[in-house]
Amino acid sequence: SVASRAAVGVLDTGTHGTVGEIQFEANDVNDLKLSADGTRLYVNTSRDLVEVDVTRNLVTRSLTLAEGTSTLGITPDGLFAYVGSLEPLIFEPVVAVVDLTAWRMIGRIRGFMFPSEIAFRRISFTPTEGDAALTLP
Repeated sequence: SVASRAAVGVLDTGTHGTVGEIQFEANDVNDLKLSADGTRLYVNTSRDLVEVDVTRNLVTRSLTLAEGTSTLGITPDGLFAYVGSLEPLIFEPVVAVVDLTAWRMIGRIRGFMFPSEIAFRRISFTPTEGDAALTLP
């Protein structure tokens, strides 16, 4: 049923009105981030990371990550997503690392209790020089 689905409203910035919505197979939307080039919206639903093509308002990909998610961070280069989540096998909070090009989870970082924000300190992000900052509630 539509009532049990989460949705994101589509706004017309010229009229400042809602012109539609994108529905997801989830109970809620926990966080969302726009890609640096403005062509994709990444949505963190109850269990999934979802990619939306904003020019067509269509879901293009979905990746199930966990039993529950909290916040979402996209690296400045747009290559990776960091998702606060609940690891289902060990029932422990983790930060899932997703390769956005290959569209797969490449790892989990343990030791965080559901971060409320994931932000990056540098404009250019590489594995050797990038710093990620997580804000805990």
